[in-house]
Amino acid sequence: MTDILVFHNILWPAYKGAVFSQLYRQAQASGFTISFVQIAETEKGRNSLSSVDLAIHQYPYQLLFSGCYENISFLRKSLALSGALLRHRPKVVVLPGFSDPAFWVLLLLGRLAGCRPILTFDSQRIDRPRFPFRELVKTIFVRLCDLGFTYGTKSKEYLQALGMAEQNIVVRVQAAVNDEVFSIYSTARQSRQHIQKELGLKSRNFVYVGRLSHEKNVAMLLRSFARVPLPNRASWGLVIVGDGPLRNNLRELTASLELPDVVFVGGKAWREVPAILAAADVLVLPSLSEAWGLVVNEAMACGMPVIVSDHCGAAFDLVQHGVNGFVFAARSQDDLTNQLSAILLKEDRELIAMGDASRRIIANFTPASAARQMMTGFSRLLNADHSATQR
Repeated sequence: MTDILVFHNILWPAYKGAVFSQLYRQAQASGFTISFVQIAETEKGRNSLSSVDLAIHQYPYQLLFSGCYENISFLRKSLALSGALLRHRPKVVVLPGFSDPAFWVLLLLGRLAGCRPILTFDSQRIDRPRFPFRELVKTIFVRLCDLGFTYGTKSKEYLQALGMAEQNIVVRVQAAVNDEVFSIYSTARQSRQHIQKELGLKSRNFVYVGRLSHEKNVAMLLRSFARVPLPNRASWGLVIVGDGPLRNNLRELTASLELPDVVFVGGKAWREVPAILAAADVLVLPSLSEAWGLVVNEAMACGMPVIVSDHCGAAFDLVQHGVNGFVFAARSQDDLTNQLSAILLKEDRELIAMGDASRRIIANFTPASAARQMMTGFSRLLNADHSATQR
């Protein structure tokens, strides 16, 4: 019998690999047995960004299916998840959400098998429209779970609204591999001018990193950048890192706005991103829907100021307005334009101070600290079960 069994939907996210690697080490050190099951390699929205980085997954795991998550039928998924659960017979099972009907099968089977379920939860109430019936169904799932792992303040608030008591919620940080990101960035920073010349960038740059899709709100970023008064914008450019379904539309919009200082560099693997950040100065994440926004962690680890929309989970836990960056209203083009303009009016020493503040804030958001927070939840359930058997 396994103490802890962690299910996760896709192998692709590098940061999850780093957290799970730390979690495996910490569980072993605490005397707990832990196993990991990855359902699929990737998902369709990630295919154009980068391949799976297997090197960062320093823990034993079982991969149920190769290829994309969306290509697996409900029946095949349910049978594979159920088989894994029954093979391990865990005391505690971590569920990767409630959006897939197969996770309901996993939850109910786990309950019947005597497992203590923990829900991994990253949604915010404002992510998308909410409908009463769907919210009721979610409430049923939530109340069948013993604990919840959330990604920050806003996810915690939503999970509470769905019926989970505050004392049963563990807020686990979202974590990038800060040291490695900063190491790559520092090396590349020495070649900053060369990288800028190679990519055709300005001497100072805003940078966006992420998918080129509707919810990322890149079109508004382009329009806001175009509205910044030209005398202040003359030495600044905008770098767009990523790929997605709106790639051609956004290139056409850039041309129509007559923005020659906007450069699209395509999708990059996570280890390539810090080198692009080294050629830039301020990260902008304008998303309309973003459970967290891990690129904010990466930029802050590099000592960069950040401009983040108030629909990104990271905005409420990482961005101190006016200290290490700015938070703006996600649907307000004027607000974003004003924040971009505010950056351009700052002196170099002020931007450096904001970047230094970013590094101080992000120092506690690491894979090791995320794993420690998860271990508090595991210990609570496992020790409670142990105490019950001693009575």
